[in-house]
Amino acid sequence: MPLSGLKVLDLSRFLPGPQAAALLGDYGAQVTRVEHPRHGAARDRAFGIDGLSGDARAKAREADLTGRGKRHLRFAFDEGEGRDRLMRLIADSDVLIHDFRAAAATALQLDAATLRAEKPDLIHVAVSATGETGPRAGAAGHDPIPLALSGALARTGTPPRLFGFPPSDLLTAAHAAFAVMVALHRRKETGEGAALDVSMSDSALAMMASVFSRQQRSGVEPPLDFQIGDNAVFDTAEGAHVVATNMERPFWDRFCGVVGRPDLAERYADTDRAGLLKELAALYRARTRSDWDLLAREHDLQIAPILSPAEALKEQHHHARGALRRTDLGTVLPGVAVRFTDLQPRPPNPAREPEVLN
Repeated sequence: MPLSGLKVLDLSRFLPGPQAAALLGDYGAQVTRVEHPRHGAARDRAFGIDGLSGDARAKAREADLTGRGKRHLRFAFDEGEGRDRLMRLIADSDVLIHDFRAAAATALQLDAATLRAEKPDLIHVAVSATGETGPRAGAAGHDPIPLALSGALARTGTPPRLFGFPPSDLLTAAHAAFAVMVALHRRKETGEGAALDVSMSDSALAMMASVFSRQQRSGVEPPLDFQIGDNAVFDTAEGAHVVATNMERPFWDRFCGVVGRPDLAERYADTDRAGLLKELAALYRARTRSDWDLLAREHDLQIAPILSPAEALKEQHHHARGALRRTDLGTVLPGVAVRFTDLQPRPPNPAREPEVLN
């Protein structure tokens, strides 16, 4: 695998850091997760692992998808032999990822200045909500806080609503993994590591690029959807839903012909958007979700069924591509997000029981 030989030490506890480390592991990095016993106990409670045994416990452990591909150690690393053990692991690592706030990292002597003074080639990755500089530096908070500060949360409607998943967490993980690769490339040329200040609010801002572009071109906040075609969510005959994005003119014209409404073609950018959507809603309710899915595949329309998480885990397309892979216990793990077409994917490597060290 491309990252074979790269050693990553993951001290992070919340989603962005562990996911970043797991992404590196997906491409062959040797990832070691080190967890303090008190953090590990909290994680076990959160995943419902404590109190389970046998296959039930193993499957619950596998459900920690960000633990995939990692050696998992659990020991107290803040003093004594545990501290010495941690420092030996750091000395043997190329990359360290943590999500301690700056003051806590300094107190633990895990800050970039301290560690890179001893190991200049270390790539030190500090993940936080708002970064280590600026008026809001060191702010506490999880995914909704960066989304609020970036303007992304305001784009969910009036009043704003929380997402049903943590987008800034996951995008931050991808940005962190990408930045590690940039730092590794530079290290090959200079021998120097890097201190990476990874801010969730910065990653949330990156999601807003198209909105910010439209805002500054027009001077007004753009509407929540594109006011052309049928870019919207629609109910279907059985009460399920599909989403349509036939907002490119050739797709819109084709859609109108396929559904037997060529008269709608000239309403591509209708000023009466509400009226158009009302007519379209009646069309979509005339067929089931599976009917629309089949029609879209047969006629190359931009329409897709809105799957529940449980349905998405079973979607044949994802499994056929290796984007999802099933373990022997039945747990579904993510595959690599981007495949090298000339490399065989690694077999599923789910999270295992931690090795508890005294």
